[in-house]
Amino acid sequence: MENVALILGIGQTGLSMANYLSSKQLSYTFFDSVSEFNLNKNSEFVKSQEVLTSVSEININKFSRFLVSPGFKSDHEVINLAKKNGIPLFTDIDIYFQENKGKKILVTGTNGKTTTVLMAEHLLQNLYPQLKSAAIGNVGRPVLDSLNLELDISIIEISSFQLELSGDLNSHTSLLLNISQDHLDRHLSMEEYASIKYKVFDNALNKAHFDSNDQKNFFNFNRLEIESDLAEHDKKNFKAATTIAFSIDMDLTNLDETIKSKIVNQSQNLIKSFKKPNHRLEVLGSKANRVFINDSKSTNVASLLVALEATQDLYPDYQILLLCGGDSKSQDFEPIKQQQFNNLKKCYVYGKDKDRFIKYLNLHYKTESFQDLRLALRSSIMESRKEETVILFSPGCASTDMFNNYEERGNLFRELTGF
Repeated sequence: MENVALILGIGQTGLSMANYLSSKQLSYTFFDSVSEFNLNKNSEFVKSQEVLTSVSEININKFSRFLVSPGFKSDHEVINLAKKNGIPLFTDIDIYFQENKGKKILVTGTNGKTTTVLMAEHLLQNLYPQLKSAAIGNVGRPVLDSLNLELDISIIEISSFQLELSGDLNSHTSLLLNISQDHLDRHLSMEEYASIKYKVFDNALNKAHFDSNDQKNFFNFNRLEIESDLAEHDKKNFKAATTIAFSIDMDLTNLDETIKSKIVNQSQNLIKSFKKPNHRLEVLGSKANRVFINDSKSTNVASLLVALEATQDLYPDYQILLLCGGDSKSQDFEPIKQQQFNNLKKCYVYGKDKDRFIKYLNLHYKTESFQDLRLALRSSIMESRKEETVILFSPGCASTDMFNNYEERGNLFRELTGF
């Protein structure tokens, strides 16, 4: 067997793996679909390397290990091939845990991960300026591209896809923010999805959970008393970020109350200077009695309901016009029936699964179907000339039917609204 790695995936994670192996002067080959190869074939890491696009092309005797990107399901035929032949499988998270000697913080959950890790980064960089800390992972900075930073504290946003494929992750602290239905096109059931999320705690020194009565093993950060002008959903993220700050030098199940109180007071001041990332209930501005909110990061029903609740709290005297739709990825729309929002006057629905979406929205709200986001937005603007209105773009679905990602979707909304 040759000492060659087979990198599964030529996306951002796969390219970061290639960069890592190149820095170690190690050999690698790529495996991915033809479409992904065509998309990234001009990358410096791809140009000079062999790219396999069919399992039949894989010479199993050539590879000492497979490095797996999150886009590959655990039952993918190429992963089954590795397991059958005893070839070790590693994710970029596995490699980072082996290479980085600092404290690793893992943050997972259905919603709020990015905001939480960025809040934690903001707090830790100010509370512990003597230590090098940064938010990495799904927040937009691949973990392997962060190795050269030699971080003392790595705050890692980790998804269910990465948890499913990774081995034992010995974290200093692990947080589970929330669980609601998502990615059910990949995970067979909510039970399987939740089980994978709970894997984040398997080898954690400190464990923090959004709703646990097991105070002996878990810290329930939702019970943390904290003062802030943040909206309720962001206050929960802030509580989680403050919990991370507690965990750096303290055992979460046996906190020193004096130190805890000091950190809470400092955090409450520090969070005032925190700038929230784009596309997350981002108030773009107002024009002619209309407030425009970009919540393109809303990719599931749970996040959509949070957005509606937050918008109603922020603008109690405004009517809300909702723009939503996209690829539902097999999620259940049933939760929409369980909450009613008095301020929500009409829903403008577009995208692949608009008919399924409308079936549930129609029970409580006036709805209308559109071919795309552009037409939906135009209609909402035309119909909101008289009253003070919030035009809320919170899709509640993935963007993959019409866009490359939620950022592209959110940027189009910004462009169309003129902000």
